Amino acid sequence: MEPVRPDQPVQPEPGTATPPAATATAPAASGATAADAATATGAVDPAAGASEEHGAPPPRGRGRTPLDMVRSMVVILALVFVVVWLLPRPNGIEQPPVDVRSAATAAASTLPFEPVVPAALPQGWKPTSAYSRRSTDDVITWHIGYLTPEGKYAGVEMAADATPKWVQAQTAAPRPTDAGSRTVGGVEWEELYRQDRNRSTLKREADGITTLVTGGAGFDELSVLAEAVLAGEPVAAAPGT
Repeated sequence: MEPVRPDQPVQPEPGTATPPAATATAPAASGATAADAATATGAVDPAAGASEEHGAPPPRGRGRTPLDMVRSMVVILALVFVVVWLLPRPNGIEQPPVDVRSAATAAASTLPFEPVVPAALPQGWKPTSAYSRRSTDDVITWHIGYLTPEGKYAGVEMAADATPKWVQAQTAAPRPTDAGSRTVGGVEWEELYRQDRNRSTLKREADGITTLVTGGAGFDELSVLAEAVLAGEPVAAAPGT
């Protein structure tokens, strides 16, 4: 039997189990930290490394002060203001013109006379209303409203057997002041005016029908409408109505 040298590995005896290899590392010394142990073993915790290197991210929504909220609101309001300011804005609400002839045909059966549709008016006159109605003193009235080229209101009121109270109501004047008379369309019209309402009226009576051309427009514009009424066409009720 040969003697065993110190630097020669010991060969196990045949038939015996090979003992497990010794661990590469020794147990951590007392007082060593987990990081030291991880370094020693080569294992690194990614979460621990990120936390140590960059710090844990702050919770969402925290750390905002009231001043930050006010600044955000100011920015939002400024953006809204810019958008509203840039949007186009219409100058007014446009209404479609009223079909006066159709309204007259529909109203003819309710009136004791044939309603008149004014002749063609100059450009800029726009009909805004046309209908029959029962007015003051139960007088049935044919009404047409217009917007003049000057942007004023001018209306036509026609009635049979009109009363003084009816005239006062249509002219918006408890006691309209006689302003004189003028000739329009070859006939004479009475001028009435109420100063506190700036309401002008042309009045004419013929064949039992009282016609008022009245509104905030001046006498010159009202004269244009009165002449169109004189040249207009009476409309009969539709058959069967």
